[in-house]
Amino acid sequence: MNILFANLGKTAEYVNGRSEFHIHVYREVVRSYRHVAVLENGRDVGTDELELGLVAEGKDKIEWPQESDGARYLSVMYSMPLWLAERLIADYGPEEAKHIAAFRTEKHAITIRPTYGREKEFAERIAKKVWETEPAVFPGALRVYGAMQIARDSDYLGGLFSIQGEGSMTAAAAVDVKRGMNVLDCCAAPGGKTAFLAERMDGTGRVYAWDLHSHRVELI
Repeated sequence: MNILFANLGKTAEYVNGRSEFHIHVYREVVRSYRHVAVLENGRDVGTDELELGLVAEGKDKIEWPQESDGARYLSVMYSMPLWLAERLIADYGPEEAKHIAAFRTEKHAITIRPTYGREKEFAERIAKKVWETEPAVFPGALRVYGAMQIARDSDYLGGLFSIQGEGSMTAAAAVDVKRGMNVLDCCAAPGGKTAFLAERMDGTGRVYAWDLHSHRVELI
């Protein structure tokens, strides 16, 4: 991997005869390698890791956008799609768009949902915990604050609830699965939507869990 990153960095340095590392250059280089199998100790390394390694190689040479760059500045500095940054600026103006893009909640919540069919038990057990909770937007789900190492909680390990983002829950619920269906989840890792779908089919049918990268399939 180090050799590959070094080669990519060298490629970026001499694009268009310039000796500087540009963020748009690194993106183009990564894009060109997107379909190349990259192996490290026999393991397929995904595009995310490729990008992180490339950034690490040339992070001190990246030319970050300035506020005068408008939508591109918001897109890069606040990690949002360019089209969304453009829409925010068009609808609210550059200053308000920046405030919207920079907004972060003061408290970080973890969203959990009960395993289908165990909602009553879930409510009873959660009431006995010291966690601060509030109802999530998705029906039946909870936002949990102050839960330390929730993935080691005995009820989580016992399968009473899942940790899952509300967007993921909503996407899975929109499929509206029925008992006995065959369902393909083609962007399955790490498996939250797949589990959601399987639970609602109540042990019937079949859910095929696929993902683009083999190392992500291992997370399912």
